[in-house]
Amino acid sequence: MFTDSLNHSYIYCYDTRATAYFYNDGNMFVFTDFIGDQSSVLYHFYLAHYKLVLGYYQGLSIEEVYPVATLKMKLFDVIQDFIAPFYRFVQSNYRLEYISVDDVHLTSKIQLNATAQLSIANLYHATTFYETLITSNEVFRFNVKSEKLNFTALCER
Repeated sequence: MFTDSLNHSYIYCYDTRATAYFYNDGNMFVFTDFIGDQSSVLYHFYLAHYKLVLGYYQGLSIEEVYPVATLKMKLFDVIQDFIAPFYRFVQSNYRLEYISVDDVHLTSKIQLNATAQLSIANLYHATTFYETLITSNEVFRFNVKSEKLNFTALCER
């Protein structure tokens, strides 16, 4: 994690040269922008953790609409740009669910599930499922599943 000259915090991937900007106000962690390779693990991390409440609340679910620029699709981006003042036909939705925690007061393990869904002209196009597991011994497991992707990223300290 780094901070630029304007005091914006970001995560940088040296392998793909991708950058994900975020802010943390003590209550929420929110990604604000992504620049780089959309096939990178960092891009999927950005999509899966787009908005997080810093705490655990049983049954909490967060739903958001990603900005149009988040899911770049060359042809559809051009069409969307022309009709944007009248209609938004490219829609990308985010949903995060707080699945489980081992102990609310002394947490050592938490699981989050997220989905990123893309629809074009109100028709389903694609959904990606994310599962995140964080433990106190700093093992981090991140699963990504869709029609085209299926991988796990594991980070151990």
